Amino acid sequence: MTYTITDIGLLKMYIYIWAFIVTLVITGLVYLLNNLIQFTYQSKKKKDAGIRRINFLIGLNVNVVAVFFITILIVNNYFRPSVAENNVIVVINALERTINLVTWLSIPLYVVLFLAATLLLRNKYYKNMTILKSNNKILGIKKIKGLRHG
Repeated sequence: MTYTITDIGLLKMYIYIWAFIVTLVITGLVYLLNNLIQFTYQSKKKKDAGIRRINFLIGLNVNVVAVFFITILIVNNYFRPSVAENNVIVVINALERTINLVTWLSIPLYVVLFLAATLLLRNKYYKNMTILKSNNKILGIKKIKGLRHG
């Protein structure tokens, strides 16, 4: 049995749906994990915001890897019954642009979902706001008020 264009179109839809679900789950896990980190109230030892930012970036990397490998797994499992073993590589090559696109789109999707959850739930789960802004720094970068010349 060979694959058809409608099967590939359906598979692309499955890939996008699963990538969104995986990104949503990983974003939720990182969001909840960051809420478990306690505040440190000692001056000049505010490591909790840094730990939350590191968790955010680790979650971003895990998300990209998970979306990529789950996409490959979906392609492999979807076509295994209908395509001979040596033709699965041909199908993956045919879907290469979709796999790359989904993997790259998972990055801004993760960031947007995290920011949306942070802004919508900031009254109840306020600790994630420290990833965005803490100690007059935005994303850990100190503002430069003005440069003097001369």
